[in-house]
Amino acid sequence: MKQPYLNLLLVTIGFVIVYIIATSVAFYTFFRTYIFYSHFGAIYPYFLVLAIIVVAFGGLMLYRMIKLRHSSLVILVAGIFLIGLSYFFGFLNFDPTGELNFRQTRLFQLQILFQTISVFAFFIHYELNLRSEPRPWITGGLASLLVPYSMLNIFYLITDNYSADPIFQQYETFSLALLQIGVIFLFSWLFHSSYKIALSLENYEPRVARLSHLQFIGISILFLGVILQLVEAFSPLNVWHTPLNVLAVLLIGVPYAVDPKVMLFAPVNIRMFGIVDSYGRTLYHKALDVEFKDPAEAATSELFGGLTLAFTNLGAEVAKSKTSVDSMKFADRSIILEFNYPYYMVVIADSSSFFLEREMAEYLSELKSLYPAPPEDGSIIPEEVFHKLNNTFFPVFLRK
Repeated sequence: MKQPYLNLLLVTIGFVIVYIIATSVAFYTFFRTYIFYSHFGAIYPYFLVLAIIVVAFGGLMLYRMIKLRHSSLVILVAGIFLIGLSYFFGFLNFDPTGELNFRQTRLFQLQILFQTISVFAFFIHYELNLRSEPRPWITGGLASLLVPYSMLNIFYLITDNYSADPIFQQYETFSLALLQIGVIFLFSWLFHSSYKIALSLENYEPRVARLSHLQFIGISILFLGVILQLVEAFSPLNVWHTPLNVLAVLLIGVPYAVDPKVMLFAPVNIRMFGIVDSYGRTLYHKALDVEFKDPAEAATSELFGGLTLAFTNLGAEVAKSKTSVDSMKFADRSIILEFNYPYYMVVIADSSSFFLEREMAEYLSELKSLYPAPPEDGSIIPEEVFHKLNNTFFPVFLRK
């Protein structure tokens, strides 16, 4: 691990240790009495306050998503709302007397079910942030760990039947163990993915790098929280996880709220892109990486158009495919193509991602609404048009 992120991880570990010492040891009685069990009559607002914070933040994310016309954030926003709703069910299910078995209620089943779906949504978001589609083996493996206990949650919701049958109890214990293994695996994977994304943002302006640091810290807190749950299970230590989880969600979400497009598209490390018409004429060409900035820019631009036509003919003429090639991956980079007649958009990047391809399609759709076809009088589409489209859909293009 590179030194800046090792330092961030060490600082995060230090913060979590201080938090545990303060809330679970030094001021345990105060925290338990005046925060966790604080109440106004019969209302115990601990989980309610945390739920309001998360849902309000989810609302802010939803507003930013709509304002910036960036639907790729929908999975992350849904995950945040589900976390907030799970805490709200925790508030409704809160029993300060301890006389009832709070685990044997429909509210508890909803709480756990929503939490499970939310962490899976985070997984899908990060997977699509780095790839064109979720990898079947890792997605299927994770689902096989999370689904058994979720099915049990649904069964309890429908029947409200908490059977004492030994076989049923064994299934509950087994499925709970699978859930815990799945959560450990998921947050370990998120930690690794967030580190990769953070590294990819180091080449951008300092503000973007700082946002990536916040996200890395947030994922690190969630990862440490899983470790703390294991420690708690085998020790008398009582850790108040929920405030830490809320802080982590805020740290993960803030960078997307501030600068979502850069956070989503910088990891693919776009090196060059351009717009070509159906005749192979290059309408716009922009090199972002120094190795693509050929002094003979005009010649490079024409080669770019020729590459696009060759790309589209490859599927039909060579592979005998009914559809044209839409991507080609090499050892260290990919060529990604999106088509909306009469325009092609071609991106050369280190890798592709679902969000990148989705935004390319929206880019071309907006271009076509402005210019249904290239000018027929021999003039060109003004470069300012592409600059505005870049700023709307791919501001990361303008920051390298």
